[in-house]
This record gives sequence, structure tokens and C-alpha cells, in this order.
Amino acid sequence: MRKLIILACLLSSPAMAQVGNHIDGPATFDVMGYLTNTMSGCDDGMAKNCSLLSRMIGAETHYGEFPDDPGKYVVTFLTLTTGGSGAEMRAIVMKNVNGVHYNAVGDAVVWGGFPKDVQFNRNRTISWIGTVMGPNDPHCCPTAHQAQHLSVGAPTGLRFHGARAI
Repeated sequence: MRKLIILACLLSSPAMAQVGNHIDGPATFDVMGYLTNTMSGCDDGMAKNCSLLSRMIGAETHYGEFPDDPGKYVVTFLTLTTGGSGAEMRAIVMKNVNGVHYNAVGDAVVWGGFPKDVQFNRNRTISWIGTVMGPNDPHCCPTAHQAQHLSVGAPTGLRFHGARAI
């Protein structure tokens, strides 16, 4: 119960208002719980582990079903700070297990921010168009687009596949 209260406070905090508004829908509680409880290297160079939530600077959720798997899924694309002007992109996939809660299938580091045209495809793959650095782009302002996909393994795990320019 204590974890539920702490998570509810995090979700309603002013600091989360800007980020949290991109994590929505029925998996919000479970996604936020995953972000709170999953540790990753910190960006300050001092602490060894920080929650994904503490490193998150942006996120968005996409819901769908695979044509060959009747389950309901959510993919959350995260932008995580790595210190300075750097950022890491990560995708977290969760599956609905009982009509209410979503369990994590896995997460993977991916390329390309601002995912567009997110699709849940046959063979349990998720595809999207990501914005990446073009050959002449300044570091602040990527403009190139790449098609990318993520294989959702059974029973657990994800595998990110190389991108191709479009």
C-alpha cells in the first residue's frame, strides 16, 4: 500500500506534470511503477544507480495488438538524460495480463526520437519511423528519418534491429 501512495504522489507532482502527460491510458500505473523501480546508470557520474524515472526527460505511450497474438500491449518510448546535452532512447514493452495490469516484457535501447507511425505487426514486431541525425545536421536539430523495429520475444525479451534510412 505504501508503494501505491508514493507512486500516486509521483504521478500527481508538478515535476511529473510535463513528462507524465505523455504516459497515458490503462497502463499508466504499471508503466510508472516500472520507471520508478528499474535502475540504470546515473548521469551525474557519482551515483551508480538511478531509477529510469529520475533520468526521464520525455516519454510517450502507444497501445496495440499484434495480428498473431490476441494480447494487448503497450510500448513506451523514453528519452533519458545521459548528462550534458546527451540523451538515450529506450523502449519498454508491457503486456496486459488480466484485463487490468500490464507486466513488463522487456526494454531495449533504441535509436530515433519522436516516434511516428508506430505499428504492431505480425511476428510480434513493433515498427516506427524515428527522427535521427542526418549527415549535415547540427547536434541540436536532427532532421533525418529512419524506419526501425523491435522484436518482442517469447516469453520475455526485446531485440532492437538496425535502422534503414527512408
